[in-house]
Amino acid sequence: YLLIANQVSAQVKTTRVAEAIASIQLYVNRALNNVEGKVSKPVKTRQFFCDWETYNRRYSTWAGVSELAYYPENYIDPT
Repeated sequence: YLLIANQVSAQVKTTRVAEAIASIQLYVNRALNNVEGKVSKPVKTRQFFCDWETYNRRYSTWAGVSELAYYPENYIDPT
């Protein structure tokens, strides 16, 4: 199953990609909060998942951090 909120509406305007991203985010949140079973501890201790709450939980935060990491020359310091 895709972990999609079917109680919202029968005709939610979205794309399959957006549904997939939302499902993956929900699954990772559930796995890190021990709601999903059979998630191995070595996987949950990887750096990506350790940074989940700080950087990776929301796309906008992750995108900003990734852009700063990969393209620091595009950042203008306002000070």
